[in-house]
Amino acid sequence: MSKAEPRRAAPSLFGISLADVLKLVIASAVVGVLLRVFNVNPRTLWADIFDGIGELMSNFPAAMANIVEGLGPAFSYVLYGAAVVVPIFVVARLFGFFFGKR
Repeated sequence: MSKAEPRRAAPSLFGISLADVLKLVIASAVVGVLLRVFNVNPRTLWADIFDGIGELMSNFPAAMANIVEGLGPAFSYVLYGAAVVVPIFVVARLFGFFFGKR
């Protein structure tokens, strides 16, 4: 017969402990104060960020074509592959960081 596991002091909701919730509340308050002090609207902040990402991505194919043309066809396979592999690797690492077991 095995011992029953002791109950946790603060039950977790969806894997988030009470300490995690408190950290999120404190971080949200600090960021909220900073946004207010610098008169930044969160909606326009996110819109500007995604517009910038969209602009970068729209220029990316032309930049890659110029790099590949200058470096030669053998290296082009590496660059084209990296254009797919590196973003997937970064996203996987971010998911592991945010949602992985600690």
